[in-house]
Amino acid sequence: LFTRGSALAVVYILLNVLDRYDIFLAGRFYGDLGAGLYAGVARISQSVHSIVMAGSMIFVSELIGVTDAEARTRHIRLAILGATLFLAPICVATWFYDSFIVSLIFAPEYSAVARVMSVLGVGTCVQSLMTIVGFQVLVLQNQASAFARSLGVALIGGVAVTVLAGPRLGYLGIAGIAVFAKVVATGMVVVRSRGFLSPGIWDDVPRALGLALGLGAVFWMLREQPPLLALGVGGLGYSVAALYLFRD
Repeated sequence: LFTRGSALAVVYILLNVLDRYDIFLAGRFYGDLGAGLYAGVARISQSVHSIVMAGSMIFVSELIGVTDAEARTRHIRLAILGATLFLAPICVATWFYDSFIVSLIFAPEYSAVARVMSVLGVGTCVQSLMTIVGFQVLVLQNQASAFARSLGVALIGGVAVTVLAGPRLGYLGIAGIAVFAKVVATGMVVVRSRGFLSPGIWDDVPRALGLALGLGAVFWMLREQPPLLALGVGGLGYSVAALYLFRD
């Protein structure tokens, strides 16, 4: 019991460090001001991920008592679908309206790092998938140590590449490497989970991503319109389409 609990504690520590190491390195390269600007937009992505994390824990608590393979697959499939439907439109919106969104929340000087928010948003989507599969599959199958190793490899690689590249990376470079580290960790977690996963858990993802691409097309067509109008029209259309496509 202690060994399993220790592995889970390591997973939580590594998840938090993987989500924040780029902020500390931005401070090392660009000082307190640089760290403050980078951390400001990074907190938006972290806040969104915390919502997905909370929802994922609900599914984990339900899965603890599930012994039927079909029911387990259905739970994980719904968790992945819910996270995709929630996060994909946010990522699309930030790519089109990053400066507008940042201007609503922060002081004008933060506009210099608005695009960082968009890049980190992609990382949030990837990290959420990793969190769902990691906790709902590996942890519940007593494979928390495999989850921790995947996080550790990605974290060491991300820190090493960022430190070696140095300040010439810029804010976008630091964010891009952080996202790539999360992609690596997610890939390793999914690969390590293959023996416990049913192919059916991915069935809804193509439709959900297609819906997000449609939202992007709407934003592109409305690019000359006021951002609030475009976001309202796109958000309403996305919600109606999602309810129709996934009404079952």
